[in-house]
Amino acid sequence: MKAVDCVGSLVNSSLCKFGLCHVIRPLEIQIGLKALFNPTQEEEWIDSNKKEIEPLMDEAADHLKRSGVPGNHISKTILKKEISRAEAIVRKAENEGYGTIVLGRRGISVVEEFFLGRVSTKVTQMANKMAVWVV
Repeated sequence: MKAVDCVGSLVNSSLCKFGLCHVIRPLEIQIGLKALFNPTQEEEWIDSNKKEIEPLMDEAADHLKRSGVPGNHISKTILKKEISRAEAIVRKAENEGYGTIVLGRRGISVVEEFFLGRVSTKVTQMANKMAVWVV
């Protein structure tokens, strides 16, 4: 939410479109075991993740609205079965014509605060002709 609040306070909300995006990787990649899961388990994994993230995406949209972003300027997308979270995020931003990708840091300690996470690092390497903010 820090990243959402940062964006909401810094940009001209009447001129920008905001896309909230979450990526769910396949179960076998997330757990690290291949070919042990049937399609039903995969769908349960996706449904479980969606139930967890959808309220957070709604909360993020509410934060943006409170900072003055019109509701029709906010979209929410959950990408499923993506191998690379970073690649999916960059592809989505390119396809939607976004000029900036904003990423939050999760679980960064004081010692680690000068380093980017794996997804953030990959996004900064892959995002051509876009700004990348890591908050």
